[in-house]
This record gives sequence, structure tokens and C-alpha cells, in this order.
Amino acid sequence: MLEARHLAYERNNQPLFSNLTFKIKPSEALLVQGKNGAGKSSLLKILAGLWRPGAGTLLWQDQTLNIKDPSFLSQVLYLGHKLGIQPALTVIQNLQWLLEISTLRTYSQTQIASVLAEVGLDDFGSVVCEDLSKGQQQRLALARLWLDPRQYWILDEPTTALDEIGVELLYQRIVKHLTAGGLLVMASHRTFNFEQCKQINKIEVVLDQERCSFHS
Repeated sequence: MLEARHLAYERNNQPLFSNLTFKIKPSEALLVQGKNGAGKSSLLKILAGLWRPGAGTLLWQDQTLNIKDPSFLSQVLYLGHKLGIQPALTVIQNLQWLLEISTLRTYSQTQIASVLAEVGLDDFGSVVCEDLSKGQQQRLALARLWLDPRQYWILDEPTTALDEIGVELLYQRIVKHLTAGGLLVMASHRTFNFEQCKQINKIEVVLDQERCSFHS
């Protein structure tokens, strides 16, 4: 469980949000909404432990969050705007590298090939990534979600450059993660219909420079 108590943050001496308080439990999705510049990415980085809030407290499993705590680091998976893809490496090499540096585990060629097939890149394994389209690069970055075992996902605009098939693949993977007891924090201009899944509870945080609202 992740709990935020009275979080606040400012940029260039201008407040982005303040007094944000919420809890995220297994099978819950926290959806962060707001206009460009409202602080969505800043909030996600704070919830990932990458940035410190200007005020307030974060708790992980009922304990004050220590970003060096192995019990937190082993469970959090953050995917931001920068995909982390090496353009000179092939699709297979990139996915192996991304998974190994994030999980400290090696994965077999069979596992890699299976995931690439699921995300629609099975014919691109030997293609260098600089030759991929933006949508294909996004699919490659998201392919980690099919193998990475961590429970707590933080996704910043994961549907960027995806076509409708890619969006649906991502939605189905997120639903599977949540119904298995995972946690999700996501900023997206897309609306995902989680209401049809009774096991999933959706929480919304709307950011703007005038106010912040919280809906469960």
C-alpha cells in the first residue's frame, strides 16, 4: 500500500499542487489528470521516490518511505516520457538490457520472443531501434510490463504514439496486473474503462493551479 499525506510541490516558486492526501491499495488504480504543466509528471516522480515533495509525507506499507529501502525498490516500476531505448541496439538486445538493469535478472530468448509477439513486435527482433517508428519504440518500452514482476507500476502517458491496437493491448495488460493485486499510478490523456472490472477500484486526482481534487 502507498499512502500520501498532504503532499505539496512547487516549480520556479509557483505551487503546482498542495495538500494531496490519498491511499493506493492492491487492485487500485490512481489516475492523475490535469492540463499540460499542471504537475502530473512531477507528482508521478514523487510517488516513484525519484523526487522529494516540497511538503508532506509518503508511506510505503505503513512505513515512512525510504527510497533506498530494498522492499520498495524491488516493487516499484516507473516508466516515464524517456523510453530508455538505445537506438544502436536491436529490439531483442534492448528488451534484454532494459529487463536486466531493472530486475537484475536474465531472461531467455524464448521469454523475450514470447513478449515481443504479444506486443506485436515479433517480426522486428533483429531490427535496430533507430529504424522503428515512435509507436513501435513505445511498444518496446512497454514490453517490460509483460515480464517485470514488480507490483507497483507508475506510468506517465504510456499510450503516447500507440495506435488503437496498442492501446487495447496495454489496457488488457493493466487490467491483468490490477486484478492480480497490483497497484497502478498513471497519467494519461486516454480514458480507460476500469468500471467493468469489479475487482478494480479507480481513484482520480485532478491537478490544476487553482485547486486539486480527489475522487474515489
